[in-house]
Amino acid sequence: MLSPMPRLLFASLVVFAVAPAVCVSQVNERSAIREPVKLILDTDMSGDCDDAGALALLHALADRGECEILAVVTNRRDLTDASAAAVDAINTYYGRGDIPIGTDKNGPTALQRASPYTIALRDEFDHDAPADKDAKDAIDVYRRALIAEADQSVTICSIGAFSNLAELVRVAPELVRTKVQRLVVMGGHFPKSNRRETNIATHVEAAQYVADHWPGEIIWHGFEVGQQLVTGAKLKTTPKNNPVRRTYELRPMPGKKMSIDNGKPSYDQAAALYAVRGAEPKVWQVIQNGRVEVKEPGITSWLQEPPREKLAAHSYVKIASSPQQLADEIEELMVAAPRKLADEDVSDEQRKIRELEEMADLALVPPTPNLSPLPEYSYENLDYGMTIGISQTPGGRLWACWVAGGDSPKAFFVVATSDDDGESWTQPRLVLDSHSSELPRPRSILVGNLWTDPNGKLWLFFDQSMDMFDGRGGVWAIVCENPDADNPEWSTPRRIWHGVTLNKPTVLSNGDWMLPVSLDERGGLGAFRNCFQNLDPLRGANVFVSKDQGETWHRRGRATFPNPDWHEHMIVQRNDDSLWMLARTRKGIMESTSVDGGQTWSAAVASKVKHPNARFHVRRLQSGRLLLIKHGEAIDSHRGRVALSAWLSDDEGQTWFGGLMLDERKGISYPDGFQSSNGSIYISYDRNRATDGEVLMARFTEADIEAKELVSPNSKLRCLISKPLATKPSADR
Repeated sequence: MLSPMPRLLFASLVVFAVAPAVCVSQVNERSAIREPVKLILDTDMSGDCDDAGALALLHALADRGECEILAVVTNRRDLTDASAAAVDAINTYYGRGDIPIGTDKNGPTALQRASPYTIALRDEFDHDAPADKDAKDAIDVYRRALIAEADQSVTICSIGAFSNLAELVRVAPELVRTKVQRLVVMGGHFPKSNRRETNIATHVEAAQYVADHWPGEIIWHGFEVGQQLVTGAKLKTTPKNNPVRRTYELRPMPGKKMSIDNGKPSYDQAAALYAVRGAEPKVWQVIQNGRVEVKEPGITSWLQEPPREKLAAHSYVKIASSPQQLADEIEELMVAAPRKLADEDVSDEQRKIRELEEMADLALVPPTPNLSPLPEYSYENLDYGMTIGISQTPGGRLWACWVAGGDSPKAFFVVATSDDDGESWTQPRLVLDSHSSELPRPRSILVGNLWTDPNGKLWLFFDQSMDMFDGRGGVWAIVCENPDADNPEWSTPRRIWHGVTLNKPTVLSNGDWMLPVSLDERGGLGAFRNCFQNLDPLRGANVFVSKDQGETWHRRGRATFPNPDWHEHMIVQRNDDSLWMLARTRKGIMESTSVDGGQTWSAAVASKVKHPNARFHVRRLQSGRLLLIKHGEAIDSHRGRVALSAWLSDDEGQTWFGGLMLDERKGISYPDGFQSSNGSIYISYDRNRATDGEVLMARFTEADIEAKELVSPNSKLRCLISKPLATKPSADR
């Protein structure tokens, strides 16, 4: 664990949050066919030594590319105050001393006794963990780890008391429901026993609460599973500087023996192995269609009954293979030598990157939407204007969002509305500004969009990153269910994935919502260069899909483009159901196509649409035609960020006609728009961001585009949305 850095407290963090990162390690057969399992270990590292054995097993699986250990939290107050130190000593031995560790400050001490090994690991092995009472809180560590990952992507493995799990689901049920794929627990005895089991009995009320309220899948590993799997004696063959060996040397067994002499049951290791490798049919038999009931004084029973709506899907496991073969496999992983670099072998540059990546966790703290931003954020106090997006809600209200502060680490979002079709606009009524004097570096909100979904809810997508881009960034969203009300209410910010989103989702013909997410191939900028290299295999123009009206989002695939510049990709579903992606590059617009719903994309080719290195806009209209907003007086030419024009296509983008000039001036850019139910098209854009800072709107129809001039009575160009008054006006008017 790295030395503590300045951080904002997570006490108020009750949000949700992505995506598969790839372990840098040797790839074996299992890791070659699937992405590493994202795993959080919840352990009572203080009593029995099988917790240490389970952590060793997980490190071995991480070395093989089968899992990524996101965090370790302890769930029972260690009477020696050294459980975090023991965890960190093991993590450090395996070259992962930077794994976040949290401790349960108020956990139960029932059945607890002074640990036979945590003090030894604290005093005899390298680590930099503080005493348990001074370590990060377990729930804060949980939240931080979950927020950063994709929906339904995290596995939690619990091998101790249920105190942390109960508290987590009490304070952040939506975070659990959205981010956790499954919970694997070692606890209980199945199908039924009158004997209490330690992990249940330690905190019965917590175990009952988790069994009754956990909002996802729970797989139970009972006492009877690990009892058949004796391991640990082979740790004698490992080096004496192995802290896991030391735990087995110090844990007494009956007959004045130590665990390392003849081994001991692998209760926790069995659950940890299942958490990573899942229900391998040759290894496990999974009993489903029932529920676990927890009763005092720590007794569990399996109730065979159909699954009930809104309750977790429970199952428990039996060993389907030879117990000895399974024990041998577990022990082989426990004694495997570390393959990752020890901390002393890490270069100064690598250590600096670690510190910056830890600093970037500050961008995981959700911003607080400011719904009363005046007078601080009035136009008189703003000095910059870069358009983000525009949308219309069911009652006819127009919403516009733009960047203030600069196209820089100083960026933040400003939102205003119009109730008269864009003729006049309010002062800022919503601001997202995550800057703070307490931060070690700026934290920006720079990229995003407004979108009204098919149900009439208004979404505001935004990115948040340290500096301008820390190599990971993050796509967030807030949602308003009453956007036409006098006092609209917004949801808690939710993190969807890494990267940035600049353009609106596309609603596909099957009802899925497809969100374009850019994870820039150039990586972090400035001080954050080379950070988050584990994300490199995922960099590109990604697409995320929601099948449940935005409740969850799942990464489906990505396209890559040469000379990328934030991608700013947009997606059109063609009449043959193929997906057509257009993306921004330093050489202009490039294209890619997917015929499998976005899982794979063709090699990028240059577009016939000639355009500068700038944002464009393409969208299907109600008529079935495609709309294109680009720079230039012709499809095959441009003069830079000049002359914003509108075009139509009747043949899926093969050819274009029209060419309505929206604004011929210099310094105009960044179009975004939508089509109203009455057929009118609305486009927002900006002009001379750092000087005039104007955000403007054009309102027109398809007939206007065909005529190349305004012929519709309600059409209008150059409508002013906002103008910051603290700017210096340019000479270009």
